[in-house]
Amino acid sequence: MRLSIGASLAALALAGILPASAQEHGASPTVEAAEAAPSAAGDLASIRAFVEGDAAYTPEERARALARLDELEPRATRIAPNAVRLAAAEIAAFADNGHTLMIPTVLARDNALLPYTLHVFQGRIYVIDSAGDDELTGAELIAMDGRPVPDLRAAYNRYQGGEQSWKDQFLPVFLRTPAILAEAGLISNADRPTLRFRTEGGREVERSPNLIAAPPLNPFRSRLLDAPRDGAVPAYLSRPDQTFFTQEMPEFQALYFAMRATRDGRGQPIAEALAAAEAEIRDVRPRNVIIDLRLNGGGDLNTARNFMKTLPTLIPEGGRIFALTSGQTFSAAIASLGYLKEAGGDRVVIVGEPVGDRLEFWAEGDVMELPYSGGLLLQATERHNYMTGCPEEDCHGNIRRNPIRVSSLQPDIPAPLTIEAWLEGRDPALEAIAAWRAANP
Repeated sequence: MRLSIGASLAALALAGILPASAQEHGASPTVEAAEAAPSAAGDLASIRAFVEGDAAYTPEERARALARLDELEPRATRIAPNAVRLAAAEIAAFADNGHTLMIPTVLARDNALLPYTLHVFQGRIYVIDSAGDDELTGAELIAMDGRPVPDLRAAYNRYQGGEQSWKDQFLPVFLRTPAILAEAGLISNADRPTLRFRTEGGREVERSPNLIAAPPLNPFRSRLLDAPRDGAVPAYLSRPDQTFFTQEMPEFQALYFAMRATRDGRGQPIAEALAAAEAEIRDVRPRNVIIDLRLNGGGDLNTARNFMKTLPTLIPEGGRIFALTSGQTFSAAIASLGYLKEAGGDRVVIVGEPVGDRLEFWAEGDVMELPYSGGLLLQATERHNYMTGCPEEDCHGNIRRNPIRVSSLQPDIPAPLTIEAWLEGRDPALEAIAAWRAANP
């Protein structure tokens, strides 16, 4: 199946099948034979074409991927769909590139899920929606069928490349899908695994819950926005149905701007949202601006470039732009942050957690659907380098024409989101900004 760029990919992103950032990528043809006769053999032929066309693989990595396919092809008629998806994920992960991957939420397709919504805080897995089991809200998942969760987290690295901060965005889907864990040989019971939790009060409890039908899972919508809350709702979790919004924060002498994508939101064209934010900054004339990219998985790096380059000119001398980041800050969001940092220099203070990718990566490829297993592979064909300006011939054209040159996008002020802060409705990034301003009047 060939997916066309633009409206079709946007529809898939909104349906929760394809990540929003893939809208800036094309979509590739699968092998014609795979379309004509869906089978595991057809999928493997398509995966081979994917490997041969993805530019992120080193020669050694590509040889390893093709050797893995050589092992699988004689057994093609005996490979079940879940095994094909796992194999596709593993082969994509050999490239160790954030954009070269099997869309992780596809692992859940046609599989039942654990009823609990999970999230990674500082490398550990916690329940943020307990499906009515109040004792488990905020509890840490510590084992599944006797397998310690740190071992499961390490095992997931086999199926996704790139930075750990990026992998952790999708680890919860892996852990919620017992059939996939069983197929990978990580748990013994695909129907009702035994889960061990450590509750907020420190007590260890076990559950063997009934599984639920898998709903569409949008990999680029944070589960934090959808988890039920009884208490305070900090700004970064407010207005969950809005992609863009502003809020005056007089305690910081700042205008806060939530930018949850670098593409159009539902009913919110990004061009209009950025123009409105710029107009409000010009009107309010805040000393500082806080731009929140923590839940921004990407989109089109061209959409926010001019806004980011202009933003440092809109604040007075002595003012700061505090850019909030997390592991979900990815793809075009990283490019946007690069344009901002390059334009603003030391006036741009990055706060939060490391972004989801390196400063050099490969992207801009196609989306390939595997007809037998339903896997979706995201291919990478063009280089991005935000340290050098990317002068190489294989660099993405928009980056060559509008280069980014920064030495680092690591947080100047580390402020990891913790389970305690999430439960209490606090925002560690804003707390860190308050402390920094007190020390730097």
